[in-house]
Amino acid sequence: TSSNEFIRFERPVLCIGAGTGIAPLRSLIRERQAIQNIWNSSMDKNNMEITDTIAADSIKSKHEELEQQYDHTLVFGCRTQNADFHYQEEWNHMVSSTSFNLITAFSQENPSRKTYVQQALKRNDGGIWVARHILEQKGSVYIAGSAKMARSVKETIVEILGEVLEGGEKEAMMVLKKLTRLGRFCVEAW
Repeated sequence: TSSNEFIRFERPVLCIGAGTGIAPLRSLIRERQAIQNIWNSSMDKNNMEITDTIAADSIKSKHEELEQQYDHTLVFGCRTQNADFHYQEEWNHMVSSTSFNLITAFSQENPSRKTYVQQALKRNDGGIWVARHILEQKGSVYIAGSAKMARSVKETIVEILGEVLEGGEKEAMMVLKKLTRLGRFCVEAW
């Protein structure tokens, strides 16, 4: 593993997918959680061997800092919760047992008010959390699913960033291009 690959794993991840696009995102999230579990396990062993309370507090503090950086947010969309909410039990278990955040969008649940993943990004605070994730937390964004959905999500992210950056949407596009080069903004669409 190169040092660059390790740095990417220290960043929070925002995964956005609809339908079967969830499969590659699930793999990414599960890999990151496995790495975190291995790291936590080695930290627990190290903590048992440390007798100096100052050193133990220092390691615990560093551990808590890194734990914050391992946040995973999944924005998942499908038609209805009962018909095609892939891996629903797994996601619900992760929400209850880890620092995993799940945001859902069910497009056919309420036919009079369809909700798509790009709308879910702006649901609570107009998307400020997305801008903070990208700009302040230096988080990565991964999108998987249909090409139409991916385009709409990218347009929404550009709008969100455009509202907080001085250069508006033009600067937002430049930010996404840079993140793409860095491997922090990736789209897998078909």
